[in-house]
Amino acid sequence: MNIFFRVRVNTKPGEEVFITGSSPLLGNYYPDKAFKMEDAGQNSAGETLWEARLLFDSLKERVLFYKYFVKSTDGTITYEVGGGRRLALNSATSKIESIDHWQEYTEEAPFLTDPFAHVFYGSTYSPYTQTHNKNYELIIRAVVPNVPKDCRIVLCGEGKRLGNWRPEHGVKMARLKGLKWIASFSTEGLEGQTWKYKLAMVNQKTGEAIFETLPEDKEREFLIPKIGRNETVIKEHSQVKFPPAKRKFSGCVVPIFSIRTEASSGCGCIEDLKTIIDWTRKTGMKVVEILPVNDTAHNFSGADSNPYRCITSLGINPLYLSLDLMSLTDKQKEKEARKEMKSLNRRATVDYEDLYYFKKKYLEDIFAERGKKDAAHPDFYKFLNEHRDWVYGYALFSALRDTYKTADFTRWDSFSKYSEDISQAFGGRTLSKTYAAAHSVLGRFNWETIQKIHQKTQFYIWLQFHLFSQLNDMIKYAHSNGIAIKGELQMRVLKNSVDTWKFPHLFKAESKDGFAVFNWKALEEENYMWWKKRMRVMSWYLDIYSISQEDVCTKEEEPLYNKMIPQLAATSNMMGWGNGWESLRLLPMSKAEDNPETPYLGTVYSSTPQSKTLRMWLGEKNKTISFTSEDKKQTFFDATQQECIAEIESILKKDSMFAMVSIQDWMSLDSKLRSRFPYSERINNPEGKDQVWKYRMHINAESLLSADSLNSLISKLITDSKREE
Repeated sequence: MNIFFRVRVNTKPGEEVFITGSSPLLGNYYPDKAFKMEDAGQNSAGETLWEARLLFDSLKERVLFYKYFVKSTDGTITYEVGGGRRLALNSATSKIESIDHWQEYTEEAPFLTDPFAHVFYGSTYSPYTQTHNKNYELIIRAVVPNVPKDCRIVLCGEGKRLGNWRPEHGVKMARLKGLKWIASFSTEGLEGQTWKYKLAMVNQKTGEAIFETLPEDKEREFLIPKIGRNETVIKEHSQVKFPPAKRKFSGCVVPIFSIRTEASSGCGCIEDLKTIIDWTRKTGMKVVEILPVNDTAHNFSGADSNPYRCITSLGINPLYLSLDLMSLTDKQKEKEARKEMKSLNRRATVDYEDLYYFKKKYLEDIFAERGKKDAAHPDFYKFLNEHRDWVYGYALFSALRDTYKTADFTRWDSFSKYSEDISQAFGGRTLSKTYAAAHSVLGRFNWETIQKIHQKTQFYIWLQFHLFSQLNDMIKYAHSNGIAIKGELQMRVLKNSVDTWKFPHLFKAESKDGFAVFNWKALEEENYMWWKKRMRVMSWYLDIYSISQEDVCTKEEEPLYNKMIPQLAATSNMMGWGNGWESLRLLPMSKAEDNPETPYLGTVYSSTPQSKTLRMWLGEKNKTISFTSEDKKQTFFDATQQECIAEIESILKKDSMFAMVSIQDWMSLDSKLRSRFPYSERINNPEGKDQVWKYRMHINAESLLSADSLNSLISKLITDSKREE
């Protein structure tokens, strides 16, 4: 099948346009192997037409994904925004001409991302553009952000075929994946005609129609080309604009480890998030925000409980694996393990060290029983195909950390320098004794030691398979309930980490507070591929991410940091915080003079994991309620239920798109549900000596589902604030 790609891009002299995508002809997503397009000249608007003609085997490549990017003279790559395009290659179609429209970075760009496309405004849609529905086929495709669920897009225009400019008689377009809409026409006998039309958004309940906004209120025009019987022409319109609708959303912030459910085993797990998702849906919220979930096992102590001190930018913390979905076949061992889980779950806080050692031993026992069987499952092979390039290195690092009892890889003898071939060898299911004996590094160790390291490596690969499986299941569950998952991208990794071991050239020798320092010049030279990989992996379990710059670059390096952010957002197709249009605000603790207003494209918070809770802050401010500690050495203050309600009501009415309230702050609205000890609800005090992150909900999350009084109040507050129901 011949496919003729055409796209107009406002390029500068020396810049080139490429197509990347799912086919080997397009480089299988690797930008350095993408297909370079040809410059076909400029139009009167100064845009350059770029073209490419490729021959695909429609029997082998049934679905084609593709996306455009521009490469500048210095090698910088800039992707268009949005989720790219998907074509179903029907073998009966002999030729496709796709006249595409470059997706610019505009004020509408945030609304082309996953949470809008698939969660907030998602509904039944086709995953790709299906051709050959008609002979002599013309497909008009439009990208339309911000279409509410009750509305649909209609194409209407001149002539009876297009409804004589009456939306109720126009052509109803079908929804596609990625905020796209399409309509198919047969153009037999219509060659040379000029169609004039506009797009309208029609409310299917009220019938109210709103026409798109075009320059000088003109209509669109398209000259019907010559189209053969088994040919398809696709005409795309990019980022169709309708009058802006500032829809706003609310949500709950809860660290996974803080969730307590009846099935928990000492800390919250991935499966426990489903109960929180049920509760947020019930109350009218749309977002659940979690803290970083990467593995932090570094010191084998309570200090590893800090979710911001990661040893890997990609691997997930095994503590978040839900044990309720697993069990041992050895009944006596299983009985003893379940008894220990209940004991851990009764504790008021997360007892990190006891939990870590118990859970690791229990999972090692399960791996010994079913590891080989799981590794033969098709889903396991699928996971490896997607993640082999990082999971082998992470698993070997973890195995060596356990073997040498330190994450300081400079103390790992001959393993102190990362080797790709050793990583691949240990990552494989079997390890040849002959290979190990002949290898210059492995030959220095006895076969028994090598076998133990190999077995540990397989264990950590198995763990990541189950963690990602549970995360994938969780995100599907969230989406089916209309809930988006928001997370925070921890910018830094520890000095002794998988990333610094594998990619030492990307980090400088000096460190700060145990963290590695980025070599931003080296990151730029590799076109930020390390960062882009992080984004792709995070997209498995997050819809929205926030990026905090922290102290990751010097003043001189800021331009490189700012250059990277838009590329990350485009690569991941998630709603990225930090790319020039977002603002994070902590309310109500910000000073009014420092924070006079909250911009729409931003997030406001009631509190954060590093701040005092709402009750603590209001209590110290108003001093309405006071009490002393048991030892009579300290005075504490608390806020009343009504004070908390008034403050959260104010936060919800702010202009920001997202208003996020911490789980403790939501519970503070009910005098019967709130904790008796407000100071115990603080997650972390960055100025305190105790940096162990151990907060757990004082009640089971299941109790929130039946808390009718609280849930009715929250629903009313959200509705009254005109946030999405």
